[in-house]
Amino acid sequence: MCGFVGWVNLDLEKPVDPLILKAMNNTLRHRGPDDEGYFISDNVGIAHSRLSIIDISANGRQPIFNEDQSVLVVLNGEIYNYRTLKEELIKEGHSFFSETDTEVLVHAYEKWGVRFLNELDGMFSLALYDIRNNKLIIAKDPFGKKPLYYTFQNNVFLFASELTAFTPNPRFNQALDYSSLFKYLAYDYVPTPHCIFKDCQKLPAASYMVVNTNNLPDTKKPEKYWQLQYEPKLAITVEEAREELFRLLMLAVKKRLISDVPLGVFLSGGLDSSTIVALMAELQKSGSIKTFNIGFTEKSFDESTYAKQIAHYFDTNHFEKIFNPEKMFEVFPKIVENLGEPFADASILPTYLLCEFAKKHVTVALGGDGGDELFAGYDTFLADRFSFLMDSLPSNLIKWLRLLAGNLPISDKNMDMGFKINHFLKGYLPFSKKCPELRNNIWLGSFSSDTMRSLFNDDITPDPQPMIYETTRCYMQETQPTNNVDKLISNFTQLYLHDDILVKVDRASMMNSLEVRAPFLDKNLAEFVNRLPVNMKMRGVKRKLLLKETAKPLLPKTAIDRKKKGFGVPIAKWFRGPLKEFIQDTLRSEKTNEIFKANQIERLLNDHLSNKKDHRKEIWSLLVFELWRKYHGC
Repeated sequence: MCGFVGWVNLDLEKPVDPLILKAMNNTLRHRGPDDEGYFISDNVGIAHSRLSIIDISANGRQPIFNEDQSVLVVLNGEIYNYRTLKEELIKEGHSFFSETDTEVLVHAYEKWGVRFLNELDGMFSLALYDIRNNKLIIAKDPFGKKPLYYTFQNNVFLFASELTAFTPNPRFNQALDYSSLFKYLAYDYVPTPHCIFKDCQKLPAASYMVVNTNNLPDTKKPEKYWQLQYEPKLAITVEEAREELFRLLMLAVKKRLISDVPLGVFLSGGLDSSTIVALMAELQKSGSIKTFNIGFTEKSFDESTYAKQIAHYFDTNHFEKIFNPEKMFEVFPKIVENLGEPFADASILPTYLLCEFAKKHVTVALGGDGGDELFAGYDTFLADRFSFLMDSLPSNLIKWLRLLAGNLPISDKNMDMGFKINHFLKGYLPFSKKCPELRNNIWLGSFSSDTMRSLFNDDITPDPQPMIYETTRCYMQETQPTNNVDKLISNFTQLYLHDDILVKVDRASMMNSLEVRAPFLDKNLAEFVNRLPVNMKMRGVKRKLLLKETAKPLLPKTAIDRKKKGFGVPIAKWFRGPLKEFIQDTLRSEKTNEIFKANQIERLLNDHLSNKKDHRKEIWSLLVFELWRKYHGC
């Protein structure tokens, strides 16, 4: 993994300041501590921080140019099919000076133009500058694994791997965007293309944008170059599907083992990560596989026993570390400070600790991200099965049920029944009726739009409900799935996966200069799985059916039948214990009262601390936002 930053001045007579460009690049050194490279030509400047993975020699330093220095590129990520592309390009007369995957990009652009993006198999964000034609192309991989922010303001165009890279540039205006804040409180993250700062955006997955460096106003909006398809469904038997899935999974894992530095795998002991370990064991000696897991002293959140069972089964070189809450409190401020945007998924804390632990032994790790999204593994797929019952009830009865559920006993355990019931009922608002995608995002988020309305001071008016959830509607208009399971898969893939799971893994790993690869998010694999008949993924209340069938010959029965647990954090208990004074001091401050009503904050705190209500998600999202404001001066 790496990081890059770029700067284009609208005023062609105004050169890029090399000291400011270097300061911007220095904010990304955690992403690429091994090397750095710069290109400055009049009004255009591009910089790169490198984490060396493939061809770790100086030949891999970026930016990398073509033969006549007319095209350059910077890359954050890996191109898995670079060797195949390289052979094809060499046959056509292109010459290479390095063994890095990045160099393939400039020559692929020479051959195919912007269509070269369709030829790539990998995870990436990139910036390619066609110097002769004054054309800058920025792009992201099909699932958006690698981040890319951009902004047009004060006569400049800036782009970077992380939002904090803009702050050293005096042209950047760090003004809070309230519309994005409302979305953050609803989703627990700021959904793409929105950004927490005004006039900033995130490039969507599978998209590119062409910037005219001599005429910035001539720049076009981002365009899609790839889209997951759900129809037509494949006419295929279960046995044929199982064989093809095994073949594609094996290829996906194999191509992600390419590395010139030590490599391992995250192992929770669940179906997804265990399947990856099993496939790795088919490709190399089990004793050479390094597996990593962290556990917690809080037993309802601990998965280390399951991971040890799988590690023993495959005889891996297993590394484990048990953490207590104090360690999470220690890293919490550092994580929030380096997030760039507020991000309320508390599982970033254990993810960070896992990456920190793994980095002591490896530079690359494989993970199981994407398995639940593609194979309908989350609990909300199950919840949706019962939605027809709720949709038939009058709204007054649903309100009564919601009030009744609010009086259920409170538990600090991970995903207890009371928590599930309350969140299930929270999804049934009038505007979300018979809309599984909207319900799903309400289920996953912290604040529903009706509770948000009373939270803000009178001079701040939250957007209407349809505007807060407009991102959900926009994505669904693009994909047009025809059944609820596919609708939720599309929703998870384009929103929760893209803006929560992948952001969490990217930031947590990059803060530790660790690269994480996701075999389940292989483009060919996803294209196949998405066009499978829905009943091969979910039938009745059974989920991930075909994946389980495929993994049965590879894994012990306990890994197949094990109930999904998730990477939870005991924040509800912490708020009543070791974090009590901290959250009170933070959320009762004058700064918090600049935006939020003190009496509403007090209500949330008192209800939770007295064990009357479970407001863990709401309090956590507000706490992260207030700490983020403190670190970023907003």
